[in-house]
Amino acid sequence: ADNIIGDVDVVVARLCGFCFRASEAMVFSPDRKKAVFIRRSHNPFMYALSIPGGVLTLNSNYGDTIRKEVGEELNLSLLPQGGF
Repeated sequence: ADNIIGDVDVVVARLCGFCFRASEAMVFSPDRKKAVFIRRSHNPFMYALSIPGGVLTLNSNYGDTIRKEVGEELNLSLLPQGGF
């Protein structure tokens, strides 16, 4: 079973031996010819390209977390409710 963490920094969690759950999603244009990548602004892998995502908090689920992260990282307010 996971030792689930809340809002603790992921790097600190790794150093302390905690497990964490992450949610990431590939985001495509409506015609599915383009994909969305973000440039990481923090370590690990600062400045590298990545797909939108984030760490789950204690009482969250994967769908809610990815909706929140995609909305924040892409500055979107309306996201589909299904398909995550």
